Amino acid sequence: MTTRLIVTGAAVAFVASRAFAADVAEPSAYDWSGPYVGLTAGYAWGRADGSVEIPSDAEIDELAAELAEDVLDGNTKADGFNGGLTLGFNHQIDNLVFGIEGDASFLDLDGSREAERPGFGAARGRDELKADLLATLRLRAGLAVDQTLFYVTGGGAYTDAKVRRDLDWSFVSGCPDAGGDYERCHSGSAEFDIGWTIGAGLEHALASNVSLKMEYLYADFGKEDFDTENPEVEGQTMQHSFDLDMHIVRAGLNWRF
Repeated sequence: MTTRLIVTGAAVAFVASRAFAADVAEPSAYDWSGPYVGLTAGYAWGRADGSVEIPSDAEIDELAAELAEDVLDGNTKADGFNGGLTLGFNHQIDNLVFGIEGDASFLDLDGSREAERPGFGAARGRDELKADLLATLRLRAGLAVDQTLFYVTGGGAYTDAKVRRDLDWSFVSGCPDAGGDYERCHSGSAEFDIGWTIGAGLEHALASNVSLKMEYLYADFGKEDFDTENPEVEGQTMQHSFDLDMHIVRAGLNWRF
């Protein structure tokens, strides 16, 4: 019985693949060539991997250094809505479609992480990730099967994402008050801008000049570093680092002209 099912499944898969290959071999009846504009809307989520390093010559004791590393090393996650405008151009050769596409989207990315080590010599760390803008400029390459286009895409990306970091201690005096018997002795931020993106999607023509698409993009904005210094302790510096990436899932409606 099992052998028969395997043979039957293989035969069905072979026939289906031959039928698909025959469809692909024929030029697409729908012409994807030309310029287009569109609207997109979807969901995005990102993660900033944060770490801290204490320089060997920093004016800080072993306990304070251990506390800082304990509450600051970690991942900050954020998510939210994204939506915006698209502009692109396609050129079709038989059933192969090549193009370039740019987009700019509002990005409501917002999230935070807080870690606290209570007890003697308590410490608290907080990281906050926010972004309002995402823009990409990408090449596209796809295979047209009649009114459906399967494509991969990749290129450059831009964001205004910002990570803010605060470190509060309970065992020092003179730093600004942070509430809850804590004082804020280290504070700083990192700003991101240029990165790269890669993804894939499919687009289906609803009419001669209107199409609907579904798309996934991964965007990587690399690493940003910054230093902080305790305003009350000269030479007490810390080096902070964040790596940021994002995932975007969205739908779009395009109009060709």
